[in-house]
Formats: sequence, C-alpha cells, structure tokens
Amino acid sequence: MKNYPPNCLKMDIGKFSVVRCACYEDYAEAQNLLKSYKTKISQAHIVKTYKYRFQSIVPKIKEQVNLINFKNEINIFNNSYDFFDINITEQKEITLFNSIKSKLTSNKDAQLSKFDNSLSLYGLAIDSKYDQYLKSTFLNREYTDYEYNLKLKYDFFKDGYMEQRKSNKENKNKIKVTFYQYASEIEQYSYEEKLSNIQTLLPLINFHYYQLLQKTTAENLQKNNILKNLGSIPEYQIQLKEKILKKYKKSTQKYKNAIDIKIAKSYFLLLKSIESIELKNINELQDYMKSNNSKVLLQKSMYNFEDDTNSYFDKVKVNIYLSNRTVDENGWYNTMGIDSHFPLDFSSSQENEVQRLKQNAIKNQEEALLSFLTNKIDKLVRKFTNIKYQIQDNKDELEILNYKLHRYELLEKDNISSLNLNIHEKIYLLQESMLQLKYNISLSKLELLKILMHLEYLTNSSDLNLIIKANKCL
Repeated sequence: MKNYPPNCLKMDIGKFSVVRCACYEDYAEAQNLLKSYKTKISQAHIVKTYKYRFQSIVPKIKEQVNLINFKNEINIFNNSYDFFDINITEQKEITLFNSIKSKLTSNKDAQLSKFDNSLSLYGLAIDSKYDQYLKSTFLNREYTDYEYNLKLKYDFFKDGYMEQRKSNKENKNKIKVTFYQYASEIEQYSYEEKLSNIQTLLPLINFHYYQLLQKTTAENLQKNNILKNLGSIPEYQIQLKEKILKKYKKSTQKYKNAIDIKIAKSYFLLLKSIESIELKNINELQDYMKSNNSKVLLQKSMYNFEDDTNSYFDKVKVNIYLSNRTVDENGWYNTMGIDSHFPLDFSSSQENEVQRLKQNAIKNQEEALLSFLTNKIDKLVRKFTNIKYQIQDNKDELEILNYKLHRYELLEKDNISSLNLNIHEKIYLLQESMLQLKYNISLSKLELLKILMHLEYLTNSSDLNLIIKANKCL
C-alpha cells in the first residue's frame, strides 16, 4: 500500500483500502495497461467501478482545453448589485391626474375670488309701493284714496350686510369642502396609478433573474457533461442539473413578455441609487402632511363649515331707510326711520347644542385622521431605513461571495483542479447565491420606491425633492 505508482490513487471503500490506477470504458485498453502493472505488482487486476471515483487522476486529454478556457459570460457577477443595469424602454411619466387636479384648483380659486369682492353695497335696496283704496257709501257711490311710497333702505341683519358676510363665509367653506373631496380622490387615483406602474417592474425583475439562472445552469451543465465524458461524475447528477435547467427555462418563458415593459426614466434612474437617499426629518414630513394632505384639509374645512352657532341676532332684522311718500292730493312727505324685527323667543340653546355635537364629531374625526397619518409616516420612514440596512447587508454579503467566486475561478484554471467536480459545483452554487442576493436587492429597491411614492401621496408633495434631503436632489 505504500509503494504504489505516483499516478495511482489510494481509496478507502467501506472497511477496505485499495489502490486504483485508471478507469476505462473499453476493456481492451484496461487489459493492455494491466500487463505493464503486472511486472511491478503481481496482484494487480481489473475491476468494475464508478467513473466519478477517478475524477482527480484522469489523464490529461484534449477535452480539458475546453474546460479550462470556459469563460463565464455573465457580466452581472462583476460590479452590479442589482438588475437595474438592464435596458428599459423609456416612457414619460403619466401626468393626467396632475393636469386634472390643476384644473380643479384653478376652478376653486376662481370661485373663491368671487366672494372676496367688496360687500359695501350688500343690503342696499330700493322698495316701492302703490296702494289704491276704493270706498263706497249709500250717499256717495265711490271715491278713491291712494298712497305711493318710494324707499331706499339699507339692511344690516338677515338679508343685509351682516347676513351676507355670514353667507359668503359659508359658501366659501362649501367650495373648499367640495374641492378637497374631489382632490383627495384624484390624489388617491394618481397614487394608485403610480404604484401600479412600479408593480409592473416585478415581472421584469423576475424575467432577468430566471434568465441569468438559466444561463448559469446551462454553463454548469456544459462543464458537467465534459466531466461525465471523462468519467468523473455519474449520470444522475447530469439528469438532476437538466431538470433544474428545465425549471429555469419555464420560469424565463413565463415572464418573457415583461421584456417590453416601459417605465418612466425618472423612476428608472432613481432605482439605480435609491438606497443612498436620505429622507427629511419625521417631524418635517408630518408637519408637511398636516399642511397639505387633502383629507386633513377637508376635515378642517368641514369643521369651519359647522363653526357658526345660532345666536339671537340671527333672527333679528334691522334696516334704516329714506323714503318719499304721497297720500292722495295732500302732497309729498320725506321720511326717514328704522325698521326692526325682534323675535320674542330668546332661546337658541337646542340648535346650538346640535351644532356643537356636529363640531365635536368632526373634530374627533380630524384628530383620529391626524393620528393615523402621523403614525403611518413614522412607520414608513422606519421601514425605509430598515430596508436600506438590508440592502447594505446584502451588498456586503455579495462582495464576500464575489471574492470567493474569484478565488474558485482561479483554482478552476488549474488543469488538475479543473477536473474536480467540487470546484465546479462550488462556483455554480456561489453564482446562484449571488443572483439570489441581487434579486433580493432589486426587490428591496422596489420597496423603497413604493415607500417614496406613499410618502409623496400622504404629504401631497408635488416633487420628491420636498420629502428628501436637498443634498440628494433627484
């Protein structure tokens, strides 16, 4: 067992130790080699065995050249951390909803401006009255009395200046309530449309992921077929790898149509370095939300709409007037005076109580909405930070695996080591793991973009630069 030829291999099979020097499919070749060994080792003989046991001592033959010079064509294992170095057809971002909202805002401003004009003439009116009285007696058949009055009056309450001011305030709040109702719906439609566009990237990522897995597996299978021809690996390992390749081909075919997916260039460029973005302070985002979110502004407008409680003076009517009056042929009289109407009912408590209940309900709803949105922003910001950490961890792991892959590829170039199945499988498993990490990073970047879109929606920002720090302008 100690003095066997250097090109032979000692093997421990079960409880036995044997020395085996070559493996041939043709019996005649093995018999010719046996004659040369018999002169040195009288007990040498031919046995049946598996080819893979000789993977480290197979003679150097021409097939090794193909194996040694086999180059990995997947550039993705070099510098890229994700699948966003792919070519994507550019598409302009959909601005339909922004255009609709702009028109709605212009209409609101135009309507509100109508109530900002001077109120100096409100309550000023001209009244005229003409009455004719017919009288009859037994002595005189009839005679006529008449009265004519022309009056210029100025109302202060009810239908006049003060009432008009109150009416203007109510109408302005009605316009605001209507506007924020429609605006909040349009903003939600716009957000859902953007989110839908981002979601279309998922099948595109899947397509490139499985396409690269397919390519990597095909290259590994080619290497394994060379080793099989050399008798270094059993048939079942080839069959297993073929099944894996078939699975990846099916998955690639499944997402093949995704290659035509379009995305706005701004989003595509953003995805390339989205993990480097720093969000503004949570308090800034929350304050921006309170000042701009349409749902919040809707609640405030509804509260103001119900803000005026009934008072006694809402039922009072007072006006001053100047009049010119004539009665029969007695001539004209110039008069001036004050008309007043004061209800005898001094109680408005029931109506005011109902009003206060409405205000309290709206106020509670506003507080609940603010609490919900504030917590939502807080969670989104924290999630954004956590995903950034995950991406960095995956990048670090990717660099480690890339280093290992480089070392194994150097070993693969060695003529003897290149025939070692373990080296090829380690390279393949490393490539699989690296693709999985790149896939995870790509999905994480997609999640970061979704969070940015959500924050943009909650704060009603017209530009992402309003929610991220200035030194990372997009």
